[in-house]
Amino acid sequence: MAVYGCADFRAHGHALSHAPDGRVDLTPRTASTPDTGDSGSADAAGEESDLAAAPAALAADDRARTEARIIRRWVRKNNELIDASEKPRRAWLAEFVLRKTAPKGAQLFLARQKAHGGYELRRAFNQNHALARQLLDLPVGSTVTDLSDKIATAPTPAKATVYDMFLTFCAMEDALSRNAWRYALQAAQEYMTALVGAGYPASDVERLIITPQSERDVIAAALGETTPSDAANDTAAEQHGDVLDAGTTDDSGPAEPGDDGSHLSAGINDATHDCQSESAGGPGNNVAMELSEGTGAPADPDAAAAELAGAAS
Repeated sequence: MAVYGCADFRAHGHALSHAPDGRVDLTPRTASTPDTGDSGSADAAGEESDLAAAPAALAADDRARTEARIIRRWVRKNNELIDASEKPRRAWLAEFVLRKTAPKGAQLFLARQKAHGGYELRRAFNQNHALARQLLDLPVGSTVTDLSDKIATAPTPAKATVYDMFLTFCAMEDALSRNAWRYALQAAQEYMTALVGAGYPASDVERLIITPQSERDVIAAALGETTPSDAANDTAAEQHGDVLDAGTTDDSGPAEPGDDGSHLSAGINDATHDCQSESAGGPGNNVAMELSEGTGAPADPDAAAAELAGAAS
């Protein structure tokens, strides 16, 4: 791809960024360059101030270009990874419907989705559950009546719940946005949280759907910098360790999560809380930025630092 530029910017009068008014570069005015007018001394003082500020301005420009390059690569790679994750995820759904029983917490998850009646479910109803019919291997041209007849063969109430969850999963899968890994989208967070709770082995980029990375953290990781969130995570980890130490003094040991059968809904509550926190000032406010271009550092900040360090050079 051709990259256009000026071979002699001085000859053509093109100015560098932050050059003083009437100048094309940042070199000091020479003694042979006369000042004109009664305000010559004031202009000279202003020019000296501009020249003094120029290095910092140029450094800021370089930093902005480096950050933009890191984000482009991050979006591009993770877009490729999320695209590649669709096939194995849908293959897992096709295996899920073969189960005899649904995972614990399924009824509460389903009730909440039906109560909300989100876009994903309405879209699936309008399309006669196209993805569900495909994953059930119903013939091409099958109808919602064929799907209903298939579900009617469920031998037990538990199997009927599996079908119900499968239909809900398919509705949410079919409407899953390519950008769900990047922005805090509540429906996508609930869907991926429920999949993981049901045993789906989510990849790193799919786990970003549950807890998106901020662009600031990605940039800091690539440049080897520390962010306030790093310090907060360290503090939280220390506090969590204290809680674990206190919790293991009982000979009976800590209770296993999900003993009450509500681990699916508990995870969804956490995802919803994260979504609301992000919307206050996180990546959810950047939806207008580069939706279609894509880049992508690995989900792991340490891996991002190794892979994208070249962006800073």
